[in-house]
Amino acid sequence: AEISSRKIVTFRLAPRLKDLLIAKGFRALEDLDLDSGPVALARLIECSPKDAQNIIDTIRIDLSEGYTEREGLIDQEIANIDGNNPSEAVDTDHASLSKILSPPIGGLMSQGRSALDLLMEQSETTPIITFSQSLDTLLGGGVEAKKITEFVGVPGIGKTQLGIQLGIDVQIPRVFGGIQGHCLYADTEGSVMPARVAEIAQATVEYLNSISDTEDKAAAMEAFTIESVLSGIEYYRVHDHIEQIAFVMQLPKLIEEHNAANPQNPVGLVVIDSIAFHFRTSSDMAQRTRLLTAMANQLMAVAVKFNVAVVVTNQVTVRGNAGVVPALGETWSHNATVRVLLERATESNSRRARLIKSNSHEPGIAYYEIKPEGVR
Repeated sequence: AEISSRKIVTFRLAPRLKDLLIAKGFRALEDLDLDSGPVALARLIECSPKDAQNIIDTIRIDLSEGYTEREGLIDQEIANIDGNNPSEAVDTDHASLSKILSPPIGGLMSQGRSALDLLMEQSETTPIITFSQSLDTLLGGGVEAKKITEFVGVPGIGKTQLGIQLGIDVQIPRVFGGIQGHCLYADTEGSVMPARVAEIAQATVEYLNSISDTEDKAAAMEAFTIESVLSGIEYYRVHDHIEQIAFVMQLPKLIEEHNAANPQNPVGLVVIDSIAFHFRTSSDMAQRTRLLTAMANQLMAVAVKFNVAVVVTNQVTVRGNAGVVPALGETWSHNATVRVLLERATESNSRRARLIKSNSHEPGIAYYEIKPEGVR
């Protein structure tokens, strides 16, 4: 029944054949009788027997190869974002990926707000600490909500370690000055090691226990355990660009469902580690730019609407005389609200964080270390 109800638009048919089928009222697989043969199908939809055979062969190949409805829907919508597909992509019972990735501005800005309101709102926001005092100072107290913060650096510099640390720190109870939130973590490279997450979680729990000098703090620590911290990081292994787009597409639903079930522990952080991995080898640069910009727009919309911090990591590349620069090009550089370049400190054995872009803080440098207990 599930296969028979599959939508025609989710098969790898030529756009004109999809349009033809839909125009003739064939919207789902159950509307077609593939066994009737190409001549009978050609009569029904008023096309050539060759086109009818193409339709039958394509649908059968997709089914036999396991090309799923989800993959078809996402590929169809990618074509829409590119503007290369004239077909009306999605039926009314499917959410359009292109619409979700590019939400109307009016949906987020239905009413004007004063600068004073914005200032007061920002002053009331609790940033997520990194446990590196120097780095937190550079960032104005930590990673802030309603912003996209990008950490850029070479492999091994600590990008994933920082993402894990933030995923743990967003859960720090409010009585300690934390957010007491939940983390959604998308791992595109397979870099997250559960044992390492547990190690940092244990160090964080032990530290907070050591400063639990009031009854309220001691009571909060009864629920803040290694097990609860690990459970507070919702992990998604993202294997390709389709899954990455799908993750971004589903963020509003994921956050709404979690927050409804856990009002005292809402999502406070979204991490994508890394944003670049599945796009660096793309040969179609125009398509890559459109998709990355659409994802950035969605991430910013999510950050603002749900009051969450969005953290993305990025790789580096070598560009002519400019030397080592962040990957994904100049256009992508405008998408992050805050951009931090992580690098080796030549004057010491520590690592250096260079704030190269921020809408609220001066550029500067901070030093940090990656220790067994995490970022310090």
